[in-house]
Amino acid sequence: MVAHARDVQKEEVASGDGYDCIYCIFDRDKHTTFASALQQIKGISASGESLKAITSTPCFEFWLLLHFGFSDAPFHAAGKKSIGDQAVSKLKTKPGFSKYAKGTKGTYSLLKPKLPDAIKNAKKLRQVIGGHESQHDANPWTNVDELVESLLKWPDL
Repeated sequence: MVAHARDVQKEEVASGDGYDCIYCIFDRDKHTTFASALQQIKGISASGESLKAITSTPCFEFWLLLHFGFSDAPFHAAGKKSIGDQAVSKLKTKPGFSKYAKGTKGTYSLLKPKLPDAIKNAKKLRQVIGGHESQHDANPWTNVDELVESLLKWPDL
């Protein structure tokens, strides 16, 4: 993913129209090259290219959970349920999410009114656990709010 993002940026720069920033969005769950991808992005960013890692640990559903309240409780695999499955199970206890599955239509509409809470809770989490340096190994962790805030600056979103 990181190599592809760089290739896309180089193509756009060569055509005279580079991107302000490219976001690589992925979660931790079973991502075997998670730490390597973060390290690559950090190195690329240090060289002046605008590439940013947007991650969520253990999985994207943790970001969704932050719409319902703050939590810094870690997730753990149990039995046949992966760490990500545990987060999804917790999300399914929330109002309107009992039948949640990845890609469920209507998720954004249900959560949009709670977006300010999720942003506040994600920022608080990073303060509690030590900011961006914890992105490698914290459980839970997310900076999806940074991408969302960037997108909210665009009109008509």
